[in-house]
Amino acid sequence: MKNPVLCTALAAARGKILPVNLAEVELDGRKIYSFLSSGWGLLSDIDVESEVIRGFGEARFTLWSFFRLASLRSYQGKLSFIPWDVTDNPESANRKLGYENGVEQTVEGDFVNVYSTCQSHIGTDLIFAPDAAPNDRVIHLTFIERSAGRMAPTQFLLNLDKGDHINVCGVKYVTVKEFTLKGEGTLPGNLTIDGERVIGETLTVRLAPKPLHVFSL
Repeated sequence: MKNPVLCTALAAARGKILPVNLAEVELDGRKIYSFLSSGWGLLSDIDVESEVIRGFGEARFTLWSFFRLASLRSYQGKLSFIPWDVTDNPESANRKLGYENGVEQTVEGDFVNVYSTCQSHIGTDLIFAPDAAPNDRVIHLTFIERSAGRMAPTQFLLNLDKGDHINVCGVKYVTVKEFTLKGEGTLPGNLTIDGERVIGETLTVRLAPKPLHVFSL
């Protein structure tokens, strides 16, 4: 169904409740709850800055993607995260990267993009975490370092609609129980929570103790 109002009305009338992941975000001591995503860098820049051509509809994201790739930015910061794999699959993303459950990892340097979600989709046609389930109790985190070059972010964007971006060389994908972003002072560029721009020096994202309950079809 393409009518969101009709979908919502039918879901409410049906009365089926579905638990979904809810993230608890700490930003310089403030607590914010997020049901979708937190990001910094390329994707957030495209989301926020393309507002100037909002009249183009969803095509604004594609147009601004070309612009941002042509003048690619990177931002200095420190990313710490605690890997968490709820499966026993030896081929899981965490296992392939050599990460052990609960052992904190830290990456410091220049980042092109850091983006996380606790759902499978971040848009109607953007499959960010292909293997995600509504209440899988993990955060799906990706990051691209400047050392990956220009091709990695280009292929990352080109493959988002298919969910193949997590397999692009230079793109790191890991499931975590929490992560923290720190800058030297205010984090530069655009920092977003559920698509809304925020400002701060330290961002910590973890799963809330209880899921969010929503009506479902």
